[in-house]
Formats: sequence, C-alpha cells, structure tokens
Amino acid sequence: LALLCTKLKVDTMVHGAGVGLLIAFSFNFLSTMTGNIFAQAPYVLSWITGGFDMAAMTLSGAILGVWAKRG
Repeated sequence: LALLCTKLKVDTMVHGAGVGLLIAFSFNFLSTMTGNIFAQAPYVLSWITGGFDMAAMTLSGAILGVWAKRG
C-alpha cells in the first residue's frame, strides 16, 4: 500500500483513504467473500471479516496519505 501511494503521488488523507479502500475491497474483501462462500460460512461472517480488513486498510491509507514524503 505504501509503494502504491508513493507511485500514485497520494498527498491527502482523503485520497489515501480512497486508495486504501479500493485496494482492500478489490483484493482482501472479494477474496474473503469468495473463500467463505465456498466454505459455506455464514454470509454475515464474510461481511464482518471483510469489513475489518477494509477498515484497517482505509485507515492505513489515510495515515500514508498525510505521512511526510521525502525526496
């Protein structure tokens, strides 16, 4: 996520949170949802687990967005 934020020149908290949310949804949430569907886990469990990952990556992206960039 840090490398992606650097390459996309993320410089605001909102932009960083958006990148984190997009990455979390496309890679973490959808793969968790697919795995839980095939494991026949409850649907709500997929949302809880995936939602936790999305919240964590969104917060990480927001922090990386306001982090001081060097050189």
